Amino acid sequence: MAQRNQRGWLKKEIRTQGETWVLFFRRTRKSDGKRVESKIPIGLVRDFPEKSHVDGG
Repeated sequence: MAQRNQRGWLKKEIRTQGETWVLFFRRTRKSDGKRVESKIPIGLVRDFPEKSHVDGG
């Protein structure tokens, strides 16, 4: 079976500005070498109503 690589995943989070798309991904922490989850806000759901508008797919 072919190996697939994934750079992260999208989820919705409730924030003070409103419901927001958030990109989750894993990275290696430099201090101890552990893999930890990080996240970056992408935009409000009202600006990108469908997941395909955010991830291009």
